[in-house]
Amino acid sequence: MYTLTPLVPFLLALPSALAWGNTGYYEKIYGVNLGSWLLVEPWMLPREWQAMGGEDCNPFLTLNIFSGSALAQAYPDTVDDMMAHHWDTWFNQTDVEKLVELGLNTVRIPLGYWIIEDLVNRTSEFYPRGGLKALRRGLNDLKNAGIQAILDHHALPGVAAIEQMFAGRCTNVSEFYTAPNYERALTWTAVMTALSHIDPVFGGVFSIQAVNEPIMNATQTPKFGEFQKNFALTIRLVESLLGIAPFPRPIKAEDYLQTPLGFAAGLNLNNSVFPPTPWYPPYPPSTSSYRKRHFPSNATIGNSLEWSPVDIFTAFRQIITARDIRKQFPKTVLNAVGDGVSILLGILFDIVKQEEEDYSYKLPRLGEGKVNRFPLVTNFMDINWQNSGPANPVDAAIGPIGFDNHLYYNFGGVADPNAEAYLTHLCNLDRIQKDAALGNTPLWFGEWSLATNFAANESFIRDWADAQKLQYGRDAGWIFWNFKIENSTQAGDIPRAWSYLEAYRRGYFTKDPAEYHNPYVCEPWINRTVATLSVQQ
Repeated sequence: MYTLTPLVPFLLALPSALAWGNTGYYEKIYGVNLGSWLLVEPWMLPREWQAMGGEDCNPFLTLNIFSGSALAQAYPDTVDDMMAHHWDTWFNQTDVEKLVELGLNTVRIPLGYWIIEDLVNRTSEFYPRGGLKALRRGLNDLKNAGIQAILDHHALPGVAAIEQMFAGRCTNVSEFYTAPNYERALTWTAVMTALSHIDPVFGGVFSIQAVNEPIMNATQTPKFGEFQKNFALTIRLVESLLGIAPFPRPIKAEDYLQTPLGFAAGLNLNNSVFPPTPWYPPYPPSTSSYRKRHFPSNATIGNSLEWSPVDIFTAFRQIITARDIRKQFPKTVLNAVGDGVSILLGILFDIVKQEEEDYSYKLPRLGEGKVNRFPLVTNFMDINWQNSGPANPVDAAIGPIGFDNHLYYNFGGVADPNAEAYLTHLCNLDRIQKDAALGNTPLWFGEWSLATNFAANESFIRDWADAQKLQYGRDAGWIFWNFKIENSTQAGDIPRAWSYLEAYRRGYFTKDPAEYHNPYVCEPWINRTVATLSVQQ
């Protein structure tokens, strides 16, 4: 048995802000968001939303059906079936084939915390059930097509952004930035991390995003920097328990094993870097009792959950209760991992049942090459997303990390509402350089669109598409919002600027995302200046 020593400072001094060459995924991102799939934003599908019984947003109403939460509260007996139909029709294999045809290699999947159903307080929080099954189906289709995925924690417990459809609940009060909801978000992270390395259908997941678009004023997000550090620690602790080191080898195994994360990683027998520790029983008592409580006596599940020679549930419990480990890791991280493994157990049994009704399905062992063995990229909104003295997310880095920036011109405050101002500002954009100076690299632009706040003609929109692809692709790449928008009378011409598929159909985007109609679109505008309303570069 290894001696645990208090070397977290040593661990944190190891290489941290790494490019994701150690993750096995694409180095240049060309992607789209799968918005309004598992997290509905009604403006993107107004006809379908109205058919479900949805309404317009008014955060001052007691019950306003303008979010999945309100819909679930208003229609508790039918919402699960309504949403299951939506999940199956909004994004499916047909859409995956279209993304492949257009050369896209990445999707960002906005998710609500309620997809992990045990995190929901059913007495005060109302959300549809069954989303994880839909996510697994979609991830499997994407993986088989060679498209990688970012799991984006878009809607957080307690609501992280006010009066926003994407927050999951229409309200003018944010309660996310509190210790209990931070911990719930970390538990979500622990479960998603484990699934990304245990369930084969998650094999295309290369990154998890901590929080989508937190409140911009950092004075209104207390201890958010601490949460970001705990987010990274949660991912790396779970990975280490699965034998996955957070940095490229060779680093001396004996040095790594003397750290808390290294001790956890040493529990995995399939990883030849680490020596075996064959002192765990094949099943902890809780697993056996869970089988007896939740499965029929004639169910033949054998060793369905023996995906590793080491029983992970026992390993988790041993680690989070070890005295020296508890001294080194924040209590909230240990609580999150402990709660997460209990939730994970139920999810994995559900997966076994979903795959084979007689429980004969067996998750693959970690060493069989069927699951992701690369460390996940921890993903944060960049430091310049917030103002008023934000924490720098690079301070949370342990292992591969990536940064996200969102830029929409149509909401105003960036450039004057005319073509000249738009192209002048964009073609001289310095966000990548400013972020890099603060360690926020690699950077991708995780949300952008073709929308403008002036009447733009077809020629400009085509140039606007080229210019944004060109500028946003100068570092890690780009992810357009959104892959599609409902085509309906109610949606009007919204798809023109917000649907990648529609924009391609209209000729704004090239079939190969790495190509341009006019690769020199920015040259006339470089180093030019115009009077602008710019308040944020």
